[in-house]
Amino acid sequence: MVLLLVAVAGYLYLGGASETKVGLVSCHRLDLVGLEYRGTPQEERLGQYFQEVEANRGEAPLYTIYFEEPAGKRDTLHVFVGMASGDGPDRLPTSWTRRSFDCSEAVKASIQMHRWVMPGPQQTKKKMEDFAFSQGRMLQGLFIDKIIGTNHVEVWAPVREK
Repeated sequence: MVLLLVAVAGYLYLGGASETKVGLVSCHRLDLVGLEYRGTPQEERLGQYFQEVEANRGEAPLYTIYFEEPAGKRDTLHVFVGMASGDGPDRLPTSWTRRSFDCSEAVKASIQMHRWVMPGPQQTKKKMEDFAFSQGRMLQGLFIDKIIGTNHVEVWAPVREK
């Protein structure tokens, strides 16, 4: 019984009872700079890309956009890892690319809890899809993760009317 109480207390302490806040927000064009990776999830290069962006971004939020998610560990992953244009150093490595996304309205999910108790990506996407539908909108299929801190993530999904 004591072990159960400790487990529940730990879960609550880490923010497990916190709700993912979902809302409809206006947005503007998002200009990002970073590295684009296409390969399998186990390749060392993926970790190196994250480390390189982390080293250049300072305190700016980290953005990740998964264009293609693998079904298994040997399947192809296509992800962009970067930061908002202008948030990093003046001179970026030449291997970096620029990506821009137009947005006038989006569903935003805000998650503030420890990563051990954060909901999974599919659960968050489903919640966002259901919310968009209830608002007479459809998600465009693009999910932009904005990692603000170790315990704070926002997911932005541009929408269009149904």
